[in-house]
Amino acid sequence: MAALEKELEVATEAGLELNRMLSEFLSAQHGSDTVMKSVEQLQKQLDSQQTTITTMTASLNAKNIEVLFYDNKQIT
Repeated sequence: MAALEKELEVATEAGLELNRMLSEFLSAQHGSDTVMKSVEQLQKQLDSQQTTITTMTASLNAKNIEVLFYDNKQIT
């Protein structure tokens, strides 16, 4: 479970870093085809990161439910 939490943290940080880079990039340049292609590529990376985060969050939630269920079984 700790590994999933760490992977989720890394994926979140990567997504935030890409967002920061995109903002800086757009502030520095405007309108060219190169900028638009870069924006599209960064958006794809962000979308991929969001999918990873969503998947990992669901997996982490499932593991948490398993742990709670196991802990409750041990008590009874």
